[in-house]
Amino acid sequence: MSISQNDLKKLLAANIIDKATAGQIEAFFENEKLHRPQLVILIFGVLGTLLVGLGIILILAHNWDYLPKTIKTGLAILLLVTGQVLALYAIVKKYHQKTWLETTAVFWTLMIGASISLIAQIYHISGDFNRFLITWLLLALPVIYLMRSSLTAILYIIGVFIYGLRINFWHSTANIYAFSGLFLLILPYYIYLIRKQKDQNALSFMHWFLTLTILFNFYHYYHNQSHLIFLGYATLFSIFYMISNRSYFSGQKLYKNAYKLTGILGASLLLIFLSFKTIWQQIIKNSVTDSLNSLAYVITLLLLLTAGALLFFLRKKSQKIQVFAYMFIWISLNYLAGYINPVIPFILINLSVLFLGIYYILKGQKLQSLWHANFGLILISSLIISRFFDVKMSFTTRGLLFLLVGAGFFVANYRLLKKQKQCV
Repeated sequence: MSISQNDLKKLLAANIIDKATAGQIEAFFENEKLHRPQLVILIFGVLGTLLVGLGIILILAHNWDYLPKTIKTGLAILLLVTGQVLALYAIVKKYHQKTWLETTAVFWTLMIGASISLIAQIYHISGDFNRFLITWLLLALPVIYLMRSSLTAILYIIGVFIYGLRINFWHSTANIYAFSGLFLLILPYYIYLIRKQKDQNALSFMHWFLTLTILFNFYHYYHNQSHLIFLGYATLFSIFYMISNRSYFSGQKLYKNAYKLTGILGASLLLIFLSFKTIWQQIIKNSVTDSLNSLAYVITLLLLLTAGALLFFLRKKSQKIQVFAYMFIWISLNYLAGYINPVIPFILINLSVLFLGIYYILKGQKLQSLWHANFGLILISSLIISRFFDVKMSFTTRGLLFLLVGAGFFVANYRLLKKQKQCV
């Protein structure tokens, strides 16, 4: 946030502030500007660091075969020491310059990975990519906390994301417990950033990388327990959505609120997916045939308890709660109904998607929001298209339905734009 000279003049002219207060306000924002890292300098500084690091590695790789073992070992150690010396200089001499801290931290982290690779190659130390990645991440973790480097934290999260994707690969040594440990180790720094530096641009990227890391690796907890995975994801999306309602995220643009966007879109896609009758039939069938996996039950129970506690907390605070916060309750009830008859949740989920679409269309009309109205129309359109696959109807009927939905988009958007022009 900043204030311009024109704004100060307006406040002075309106006698809202005096000249002394105006001077204090101007001095405050000038001081804040001096200590704020310039994003362009930071980006190019880190980019330069990455290029220098890669250049060093390429030069060594080109001449590597011609060097004796002692020089190879010395170079490997020198890379690591260079990164440490630069980091020490940044801490001692440039501690208040964010660009220095970020670039040296990234360089140090790259040199850690390069040194591990070189030593392993020189002395023919056996191992696989997963062990190398764990070692690199664990050695890079202190760099994040020592240098307070958000960009290094982002690189760390990307590494954890890659490690998680390798779980269940053929002959892969990656496992869900190591992934969970690596993920939990970065959370204290993430919480620190939220509490102390919430306006940091890097934090927006961290929100996205963390949510995507959870989203794409969450299914590993449900190995051989596939019938619970939909309840797990439904609860996860509810938690994401309720987190997005915390005061920290209030006023943020939607694309920066990773938890809200992931919660809404994830829950909507899950509802569309669960609107198929065959899915519920498969869920009931798998609940009988799946092998017992205590981890899946523990994770699901913990998620349900967490979601329940968050919902209780939000209601106690008298905060306005949207329908997506109750997603975990709704899917739990459908699970119970499915054991009576799979047709029951099939009908209930279809009705809930229909009502949700209508709710957002009406909300869009009320708030004059194209986003809400179109989102409601997309939900109803997706529901109609989904029924093409499990309901027998002629091509003429399907064509008419598409025409009606398309006309609905045009009419809704035209009416909203007309109302907005009238208000202006």
